[in-house]
Amino acid sequence: MKFKPAFIVFVVIVLILVGLILSNLLSPEKDIIEMEISGKTFFVEVADEVSERNRGLSGRESLGENEGMLFIFEYPTVPVFWMKDMEFPIDIVWISESKIIGWVPNALPESGVQDENLSIYSPPQSVDMVLELPTGTVSRESFRLGDSVLVQI
Repeated sequence: MKFKPAFIVFVVIVLILVGLILSNLLSPEKDIIEMEISGKTFFVEVADEVSERNRGLSGRESLGENEGMLFIFEYPTVPVFWMKDMEFPIDIVWISESKIIGWVPNALPESGVQDENLSIYSPPQSVDMVLELPTGTVSRESFRLGDSVLVQI
């Protein structure tokens, strides 16, 4: 059986496209951006899609010292955070209009706790961003209410 060259080219193109799609699904590129707070630079993964915000840092083993996850909301909101499926403690920083308005230091994982009994964390007012950092970062870097947050998007 002999195949026509046009058919062979078509099959090759389809296989390349399927490979590209599968490689993107299996290892999606993460948006990593720089941000600065109190003169300190952080490299943060952006969670601006609903599915990314729902998953957050769940299931990961750790964050590096200058790493974090930045949750960006399209409109100011009062989001609810919990430590479902978290493996390590974090600091949660509430940000509104590029200023720190509060934080939760040392939010601890609660393994073995049923979802309905997990601790809930919310900001004191509407925010447009939430930053999760390794526990102790807020204290170590001496963050203060009103500190400016510079995001390089």
